[in-house]
Amino acid sequence: MSLEDSPSECVSDLAKAAGLPLPPERVAQVESVLSAWRADALRLAQRMSEARFDNVLPVTVFSHGAGLEGDTP
Repeated sequence: MSLEDSPSECVSDLAKAAGLPLPPERVAQVESVLSAWRADALRLAQRMSEARFDNVLPVTVFSHGAGLEGDTP
């Protein structure tokens, strides 16, 4: 499965992999949203793959809170 696959195949495959029952009408609804985003997402992914962006880091950093004082794992 890749972004080049049809959105309905992606939605169906992801739903199956996650063990989520997704009726065909819901697949169609999700597919319409993905179709609207797909072209722009592919362009952004291609642009961010350019060498000039190699040093760009995400603004959001995910960390595990278990090592922080006052947090419980």
